[in-house]
Amino acid sequence: MKHFFTLLLIITSPFLNAQNFPEKIDSLINASFKTGVFNGNILVHYNDKLIYSNSLGYADSQRTPLASDHSMPIGSISKEFGSVGIMFLAEQGKVNIDEPLINYLDFLPEYCSDIKVSQILNYTSGIIATAGYDTESLKESLSEAKELKFNPGTRYDYNYSNIILQKALIEKLSGMTFKDFLEKRLFNPIGIDQIYQPENGKLYGKMAESFNNDGENTTFIHDYTKAIYLTPDDLHQWLKSLYNEDIISFETISTLNKTFDKGSQSGLGHLSLDSLGVLEHYHHGSGNNYEAIIYYSRELELEIILMTNNLNFKLAEIGNGIINIMQNKPFKTPKRSVYLDIREKLNDDFESGIAFYHQIRTEKADSYDLDNQGNDLIKTAQYLMRREKYTDAATLLNLGYITCELNKNDKSSFAELIADCYSSLGKNELAKIYYQKSILFNASNKGAQNKLNDLI
Repeated sequence: MKHFFTLLLIITSPFLNAQNFPEKIDSLINASFKTGVFNGNILVHYNDKLIYSNSLGYADSQRTPLASDHSMPIGSISKEFGSVGIMFLAEQGKVNIDEPLINYLDFLPEYCSDIKVSQILNYTSGIIATAGYDTESLKESLSEAKELKFNPGTRYDYNYSNIILQKALIEKLSGMTFKDFLEKRLFNPIGIDQIYQPENGKLYGKMAESFNNDGENTTFIHDYTKAIYLTPDDLHQWLKSLYNEDIISFETISTLNKTFDKGSQSGLGHLSLDSLGVLEHYHHGSGNNYEAIIYYSRELELEIILMTNNLNFKLAEIGNGIINIMQNKPFKTPKRSVYLDIREKLNDDFESGIAFYHQIRTEKADSYDLDNQGNDLIKTAQYLMRREKYTDAATLLNLGYITCELNKNDKSSFAELIADCYSSLGKNELAKIYYQKSILFNASNKGAQNKLNDLI
């Protein structure tokens, strides 16, 4: 689960004052754009009426102005379409979600025979993760694996293999491609005329490219992913139709919303229901420098849709700001992420990257979220470690260990990562010292204890 939205935690009053809502939202959005944390599209509906819509920034690295009809991929939010599609077919009697999936998809090996259809909807199938994005890649992985990761229904594991199986099941039952099924059976009837997907490795029409904070094009297209590009208005139409039971019934939504536990997602993300229908709905998606969130509260009569093609992981903070506005509470403009702005610089030229980090701390403190820099340095070190730059990662962590204000748990995490770097470099005596420091700061850090035991 990525970036669980805190909106659900700050709603306290159902009584809203409509005074200057659009003006205050506009102030927040424009300030976020000027700070460099929001380049994208936004829709805000209140009491079933559009009260704010805006497009700020650019649609590509060539600085083409972004418009409301530019479409973008929405990451994990798109999993709603496969899940709802299967439940749509279940309502038509074409699939029983309590039956074994192998009854419908005969390419599954025998060891998958205990997986029920419902378990690929709530990500408890035990299916292995595959590096590919299509059915053929999954078939190859399944033939090599020989067994499931765990017994179906006993654990939650959100991985893309479940999405592949959802698409394969829909195509088998409908006799259509997944895209055609979505358009003809789900989207066209609710007023979404067309969805877009990259073709032959290229975007077309008004599909927005993604770019990083240095203005460089970062759009990566893999035809197998078949990413769905939508506009904010498309998403609004989807949500409105879902809540009005224009796609599937409330009873079916309730069935789809069953999760493994409170910490896991359903096929609809995070959804709260009561006897009247959908009470609250939050879903986040990101990837390839795109990010999107949807948020709905019946209590607040509020819907927020935010989409960006310049990932800064600040949409949740902007969304929280909008909710504060709608409750006449103070709101703040998000600051830039240290992690996102230093990771590539450190990877390309470590010394220059360190110099830039010092410049942020001494000259740009007003623009950056330095209150969160300990976590940002951990993420940056992990970014370098994934690229096997263990010496650089250890140097960065030692710098942060000295200069950042850290609590005991943070110090434990820093020390454990430093030890991991030394262990990867074969410097086991140094690794032992830092694993011991990690345990000293947090005696319950079993991961560090286990790694230390392996070295002794």
